[in-house]
Amino acid sequence: MKKVQTILFFILLLFSCSNPVNESKRKINENIKYFLLPSATLINSTIDFVVYSNPENYWFRGNDRDETQSVVDKLQNLINLAESFEYGDYDMMEAKCNLIEAAKASQTRLINSYNNRATSDYWAYQFLGEFGLLGNRRPDSMPKKLKESIIEMDSIIRARYFVTLSEKVFQLELFAIGNQTISLEQFKEVRTHTLQSVRDTLTTTIQYEDDKLKTGLINNIITAFSNQYPVNESYKYIFDNHEYSGTLLKFMAASNEGHCLYDDIIPGDCNYGYIFVTNNRKVIRRFECFDTDTVEYEIGSFQAGKNEKKCLFKKSYAYLASSMNNEDSTLEEEFINKGIVKEIEDSKIELIPSECSQFPFIIKTAYEVENGNNEIHTDVLKIASLEEYNQFIKDIQSIGILSKLFK
Repeated sequence: MKKVQTILFFILLLFSCSNPVNESKRKINENIKYFLLPSATLINSTIDFVVYSNPENYWFRGNDRDETQSVVDKLQNLINLAESFEYGDYDMMEAKCNLIEAAKASQTRLINSYNNRATSDYWAYQFLGEFGLLGNRRPDSMPKKLKESIIEMDSIIRARYFVTLSEKVFQLELFAIGNQTISLEQFKEVRTHTLQSVRDTLTTTIQYEDDKLKTGLINNIITAFSNQYPVNESYKYIFDNHEYSGTLLKFMAASNEGHCLYDDIIPGDCNYGYIFVTNNRKVIRRFECFDTDTVEYEIGSFQAGKNEKKCLFKKSYAYLASSMNNEDSTLEEEFINKGIVKEIEDSKIELIPSECSQFPFIIKTAYEVENGNNEIHTDVLKIASLEEYNQFIKDIQSIGILSKLFK
């Protein structure tokens, strides 16, 4: 009897360990912060702006045309809000810069109305007093650039709330399920757990005093995700792509000190690229270089311990690509599987947990320079977009030797 109980125990233990639902739930619980924290931090830094994003909140009302200082103060509050935004993409950075520039220009014009002789408003005020300024103090006289920049910023932020965040939730599911074989009914269980985990995480991480508004926002985020990634369509995507499952990280060169915002990214050729970690712990790295006639993939293994995550690259695969001056795309297709694999000097990188909410990991690499000293190079990493993920997988699938790494 005791022997039978022991056998049953191990059968149950084996079933528990191999159950794709339980395994997916575990991975969701352990990794949800990496997928959602950047978006939650963005919400915390932008929600005040979104709540008050009506352009009328930052200009003259019908009954306060002579309250120039109050409008100057409103614009300063708008500038302060924009400067506190935390984000990790170019569009947000550009929209923020445009918003701050427009708000400061409007501030300056209002202030110059009283003390800058080079402006027409100054002389209108000198001869006619406040009456001479009424034309520029009407509710409908807000500068066009200021109004458009507020509307653009609001639109981009809302897209991050309801489109980008939904995408990250789906990528979390893809990561959690990986290359496991899972039925539609099992996936429905995972989806139920995903929704509750997202709700719990956002409830904890979004800091806003108005509970009603906060709850409504979270409900809208959950609804947006469910609408954009319905169960049946999501399951089909996972089923069709499970063989090539993994995590795609995008790395970008950044300043060694202060690298938590997109403003800290250092542009340049070969200054960014991708690291793909497969579910069987193989790793592929590709630098995005444009002024070159070859495409190179570094190949290695991924080591993940309790307190460290490392990539060790030992080989590379390179092939001739169409050059910048060659518009014939068939050249790359012709040579894509005619490249060579070669041994390279071992290259090890460590994914170091970061204090930056937008970039959960950083890489520090030491290079020896001419005087014999070491120079530190910093890369920040974030989870790549679903579009980038799909394109990278498409590229890998077309290269026989790389696609075999998933087997």
